[in-house]
Amino acid sequence: MKDKKSKRLLIISILIVVLIFSYVYLCIYNFRILKEYDSLILPNTYIGDYDVSYYSYEYCDKKLDEYIEELLGKKIKFNINSKDVEYSLKDLGISIDKKEIMNRIKKYQDGLSNSRKLIVVNRNIKSRKK
Repeated sequence: MKDKKSKRLLIISILIVVLIFSYVYLCIYNFRILKEYDSLILPNTYIGDYDVSYYSYEYCDKKLDEYIEELLGKKIKFNINSKDVEYSLKDLGISIDKKEIMNRIKKYQDGLSNSRKLIVVNRNIKSRKK
């Protein structure tokens, strides 16, 4: 009887130790993932039609210049008195505040809880493997 109780206690103790080690490993793994995304933009982040997922903030800042130039260079055609007139968005005085865009992305990501960030990242890691 005593032998049976000691076996049961040993098995329960081993299971508890395994669970503790699994939990610690999972915490360390998740912490590493979150640290990696401190300097990267989270998956499924778009500026207009432009995908900036997994970009570093510095690289996104440079690529955003190209996107803004492309966007402001788009032409709009007006028909005035049966005469077609074409202007670019830049000619019309439209501007885009790149600094504000970058600040909003950073603010959004900083506002997410760690668990939400992990959900976003892990969901996209799984979909990238398919």
